[in-house]
Amino acid sequence: MGSDVEGQAYRESELQLQDTHKGGTMQYRVLGSTGVEVSTQCLGTMMFGAMGNTDHDDCVRIIHKAIDEGINFIDTADVYSFGESETIVGKALEGDALRVNEVRIAIGRSICCP
Repeated sequence: MGSDVEGQAYRESELQLQDTHKGGTMQYRVLGSTGVEVSTQCLGTMMFGAMGNTDHDDCVRIIHKAIDEGINFIDTADVYSFGESETIVGKALEGDALRVNEVRIAIGRSICCP
């Protein structure tokens, strides 16, 4: 358990990582010891594709809206709709260098045993 001084320093550093988007406030935290700042809200894409929302254009709109609102943390994996989710995330970011530079993607991989 950390000291109260450490807790205060953490709370102060967290406050410094807030950003304002369209009148709202998105909070950010440093991801472990990486130094990478990610939003406290993460967009999960498990239901994008065949296992959920099959409308790619709609999924892209959802991703764009999340980024526009300050979410910069997207979760995807090759097992989400058999990889279709990753394809949709790629479409949403394709050709948009600004969005690509803003977004951090958590990519999971399936583990196959012989």
